[in-house]
Order: sequence, then C-alpha cells, then structure tokens
Amino acid sequence: MKISVRGICIIFSLFLNAQPSSASISDVRIVQETSAPAIDKGLFKLICKAEGTVNSRLWLKDSRFLSTSSRLIFSKNNETVSFSPVLQSDEASYQCAASDTNSSVTSAKYRLNIKYGPQQVSITGPDCVAVGQLVTFTCSALCHPVCEYKWYLNGREKAMGESYIIGQARPVDGGRYTCVASNKMTSQTRDVIKNLSVIEQSETPASELSSSQMSIIVTVVLGILVVSALVLTYHGYKRKWKRKRNSQKNRANPVVSGTNTSFTKINEDSGHFTSKNYPTARNPAWNKTKDATQWKLLYEHKLVKNIMIFIEPISNSF
Repeated sequence: MKISVRGICIIFSLFLNAQPSSASISDVRIVQETSAPAIDKGLFKLICKAEGTVNSRLWLKDSRFLSTSSRLIFSKNNETVSFSPVLQSDEASYQCAASDTNSSVTSAKYRLNIKYGPQQVSITGPDCVAVGQLVTFTCSALCHPVCEYKWYLNGREKAMGESYIIGQARPVDGGRYTCVASNKMTSQTRDVIKNLSVIEQSETPASELSSSQMSIIVTVVLGILVVSALVLTYHGYKRKWKRKRNSQKNRANPVVSGTNTSFTKINEDSGHFTSKNYPTARNPAWNKTKDATQWKLLYEHKLVKNIMIFIEPISNSF
C-alpha cells in the first residue's frame, strides 16, 4: 500500500488539530484604578486585568477567598473590587484568579499598603527643670509613611525633627512648646502642646528635691519624733512616781474615824502621845507600847503637835 505525500500531510494535520490547545488566558495582574495611594478612610479600587477571553474572576486576600461586604463592592463580572472606604484593616496581599472553559490563571500577589496618620500625637519630656539642666523633648505619632515634625516655642518655629534638645535650660526657654506632625501622603497634620517651666535652684519645688535633701528632711523629722517620745515617756514615769509617793504618804498618815480627841506629846524624842478622852485607839500607822495610853508614830519618826484627829473608840482590851 502506497501513501502519497499529500496523504501524509493530511494525516499530520489531523493529528495536530486533535491535540488540546494551550491556555488562552495570560498576563493576569492587579492594578490600581488611579495612581493615588490608598488613604485610610478614603475610596479605593483594584482592577483584575488579563489577556484573553475570561469567563470568571475570583479575588483572594492573604490566600483566602474575598467576599463582598458593606464596604467591599464587586463589579458585575468581578473585574473590579471597590473599597468604600478603605481601612487600615484592609492592608494585605491580594490576588486575582481568571478562568475560561479550559484553564485558570492566578496573578502575582499585590500588596495593598494603607497610608494613614498622623494619629495619637504625643510629647515626652519634663514639665519643670532647673536652670542649667539638659532638656530633651520627643514627639511621636502613628504614621504611615513616617511623619515629619516641627517644633514651635510660643508660636515661633524652633526646629525640625522627632526630638528637640536644650543643652542648658535658661529662663527664656520656658513656655509653650508645640509639636506639629505632618504626613505628606495623607496631607494631614496634627499638633500637641507641652508647657515647660525653667526655675532657679532656690525655687525648686518639693517634688524636685534631691535625694540628699529628702534624706536630711526625713532624718530631722525622725529625730523630732524620737525626742518627743522620750519626753513624753519621762513625764509619764514622773507622774507615776509622784502618784506612788503620795499614795505611800497617805498610807503612813493616820486615817481614823469616830469622836474627835486631842493628843498631848509626852516626850519630844520618843514621839509618845496620850489620849484625853479615849485611853486607847487603833491605827496601823502606830505601834502600841506597854502603856495602852501611849502610842508611837512609825512613819519617818515625825511628831504630831497639838492637832485634832478623828478616831474610832474601841475597848481597853487588846
């Protein structure tokens, strides 16, 4: 059987037509609708572009399917996704998968960076310093990209940069400091104010006292408290001793009751006494002798001269 050259060409042609065709979709990529950056709380749109006939598109955020929401709006064929508005939480890596009847092609990752700030602007630094001290102010803010900073003192521009340093503070350095943070990408600015007082050493407030000064004050106060405690303790013991002594004296003095009677001293040295009305009397401060009418005072051997006392009459027998 002979096959002509023409027949061979026809068979080869049929073989080529029977092979599956290559993918018809290519160059799948994500682009912005405009060149304007994505600014926090602004409007923003992404477009999924592809070469060839595309039947459907799917969007992915950080490798997960992106679905519609109150802020995310897809076009009819999913060619675009609109952020209304775009927020910091939308910052992520996005991809687009374009498909036809035979194939599907996924784009490279597109990183969406959200520009925001300045937010939460603040100044760190002292409120009060003494003359000659070093002063360092630092201004900070949440910004993307990084903010620029300007410093003003009482409305007059002083410097630029994140930090403002005063080598040796002078009274003229005191006043109202303002830090202005600005973001060129968002065209937004924010400011914050801090007041600084510069005082002489002799005017240093109590809150700014040095540790040595505080130690001296604490030592003096403790000394005063200790001396006060010793004085109070001394006076307390003194009063207690006086009360004890008076109590002993009272116990030594005759304390009797009954009919009044007078005693006449018999002997200056012995301290003997006799009773006119009652021959006997009983008192723990006196010592009875053989003569029932004679008594001797035991307390400090002192003699009682011509006094009237009250005694309780008792019988002559002991």
